[in-house]
Amino acid sequence: MSKVTLMPGPCKLKTVIEAEKLDRRNVTIKIMTECANYKPLEQELNQVNTFEEVLGKLGSGKVYEMCSKYSKHPSCPLPCAILKAVEVAAGMALPVDVNITVEK
Repeated sequence: MSKVTLMPGPCKLKTVIEAEKLDRRNVTIKIMTECANYKPLEQELNQVNTFEEVLGKLGSGKVYEMCSKYSKHPSCPLPCAILKAVEVAAGMALPVDVNITVEK
């Protein structure tokens, strides 16, 4: 199992994603978010095909498709955080933190 905690920025709306390998191709996802826009994902995005998500083109796949239905900000890092949780749960990536530093 993998767990990713996302603090996306100025909105301060925390999201926790838990992902667990179901079988060779599939990962189950549990999303707990404070973001009202993404709240439907808690019920709608419960499982993905790892290979379609992780090896597909950027912006394709079920994660990006579903997130685009609810996202109000294209720069929101939630889709990437979900994919990181999926990769780690599937054993396709190491559990290493990702960091974006913003300066002005």
